Amino acid sequence: MQQRNRQRANRIVQESEPLDANTLVPGLSIGSAPPKGSALSKAGFSLCVFCAKEIQPVSSGEYPGVNVLAAPLHDGLPSEKEKSIAVGAGKFVSNWIVSGKGNVLVTCHMGLNRSGLVCAIAWKILQPKKPMGNIIHDMREARSDHVLCNEDFVDFLRELERSGSAYSYYVNHVRVST
Repeated sequence: MQQRNRQRANRIVQESEPLDANTLVPGLSIGSAPPKGSALSKAGFSLCVFCAKEIQPVSSGEYPGVNVLAAPLHDGLPSEKEKSIAVGAGKFVSNWIVSGKGNVLVTCHMGLNRSGLVCAIAWKILQPKKPMGNIIHDMREARSDHVLCNEDFVDFLRELERSGSAYSYYVNHVRVST
């Protein structure tokens, strides 16, 4: 019951087209794969990041009025390439929010792990002094206790935080193309 109440508190609801998303911090939301059509723009999103490798839009026209970023990830042990994709997407998302371009929805199949990885990185960039453990805790409070249940992703996030040089390298050197 408590979990359900937490999810309702910050859930973004569209009456006509269901959108499963929760706000984490102003400008940043996490959710499952969105329905095609105008639900994203109606909910006020200007950017949607697709993190599920198996769910990638064919064209941005599938989501009118919304910019689309592909960040295809597997839900397993991330390769070096996938680590770069995740950090690049997190950097892109944080830059989008800071520059005032609008609200961002980061998605994957269920809105738990791959989207959680990118959101945690973006949140850490936005609030670098906030401990990663607190970010993960707050994400679970906002969406579900199952957010970032992939321990490989959590280990990677903690690795980024522990080794400031690796974190700085990824944040400062990864390029994302749109």
